[in-house]
Amino acid sequence: MAMKKSKIEMKRINMNIPVSLYDKVCDYAENLGINTTSAFIVLLNQSLNNDSMMNLLPDMFKFMNDIQSGKITEDTISNAEEINNKVLEIKADTDNIL
Repeated sequence: MAMKKSKIEMKRINMNIPVSLYDKVCDYAENLGINTTSAFIVLLNQSLNNDSMMNLLPDMFKFMNDIQSGKITEDTISNAEEINNKVLEIKADTDNIL
């Protein structure tokens, strides 16, 4: 059964980038067997998701330290739920793009 693709609103942009960077993206696209536009979308999405995950690291480390030290409080549980919700948002954004 074929998957139904959701309609994603697109925005046409025009930008100047270094030729060397463009060539890297073209090589990436060719290796994956996708077009250059899709490669830019994948790479931008990955980079933004990585940035979002990196911003969660301090909270994740605090959560792990609280668990290891046995200091599990309401705040610990609340922070864990917030981290989980943010990770799920990042995953949902990725699922909507791909």
